Amino acid sequence: MRHGKAHTWAASDGHAPASAAAGGTDLTIRDCNFTPGSTVTVGGTAATAVIVMDDTTIRCKNQAHAVGAVALVVITDAGAATKANGFTYA
Repeated sequence: MRHGKAHTWAASDGHAPASAAAGGTDLTIRDCNFTPGSTVTVGGTAATAVIVMDDTTIRCKNQAHAVGAVALVVITDAGAATKANGFTYA
């Protein structure tokens, strides 16, 4: 990831998608310099079924969480990048 540079984040439902608090929403995260083994947290909870498609795309599923906006974090070999309020549980 290019730390110090603007990141472009997208999810399957657009910017800051909403999901039922039960979780299980399919997410697609787009940025740059993703590496094999990258991990994702949504609201501090590890995402499941994380697949690094290539260096610009990760797909995963969120887990259950209380209603509200939460941070979306991607951790690569280069470190972590955080999108505050990057996902909203509804």
